[in-house]
Amino acid sequence: QAKAGRDLDDARARQGATAAELQGACSALQRVEAECAGYDLAGLRAEETTLVERQTEFAELQQCAREVEGRTATRNRLLQEADGLEVQAAEAEEQARVGRTAIAAKEAAIAEARAARDRLLAASTKNADDLRHHLVPGEPCPVCGARDHPWGAAHPAFEPLRRDADARLQGLEGERTALVTEQAEGATAAREKRQQAGERRASAGQVQTDLTTLAAEWLSRYSAHDLPADPLDPAVGGALAGRIAEVNGALGELRQRLTAAVEC
Repeated sequence: QAKAGRDLDDARARQGATAAELQGACSALQRVEAECAGYDLAGLRAEETTLVERQTEFAELQQCAREVEGRTATRNRLLQEADGLEVQAAEAEEQARVGRTAIAAKEAAIAEARAARDRLLAASTKNADDLRHHLVPGEPCPVCGARDHPWGAAHPAFEPLRRDADARLQGLEGERTALVTEQAEGATAAREKRQQAGERRASAGQVQTDLTTLAAEWLSRYSAHDLPADPLDPAVGGALAGRIAEVNGALGELRQRLTAAVEC
């Protein structure tokens, strides 16, 4: 009988412990159910969608501002290059103009040198040589009547003078050829610089078209987020970075709550 009593006491003790454990489990379940009841899964998902849309919106605005900045720099660089090329073209055109003037002066010198050489050739012909030897100082020339005879018989031989005249003429013609080449190169350089400047300005115009589109996009969206009207405003970068960080933080917290709600 004593053993049966002990067994009965043990059974009652185990029954009490089991009841306490069951009560504790029920209480824990009730707490979880209460917590889960506080989650609005549909509302959390809708809030997540809104935050993701804001995140995308800010990222697109940030990209828009960066593209405006980059294209503005590109446009300005192209216009600056065009200005520089036009200055170079003007310098090349001036060089070509000076070259034309120099060529004209050289042509005049060549004509004079050729005439002098031709006079020497004429004076060195047999008939002219015979005439020179018959000229008498102080008496009139039978051809022109002049009493002064600078190329009379006493004049030195004409062959060295003719060689000198030929050499001078050849030298002048060589200088003219160099001037013509230089002038042509200057004119070609001027045309090329003008063409390159036009290409730069055309490219700048295309970039400006892109800028106009980007500016219109910015103007249609910036005011909803209290951002500066000018995407090039130095405050834009910091403002957008702050808003993106704020949205990312809110989205991270929301997703933690959403994970907890789904696990319920």
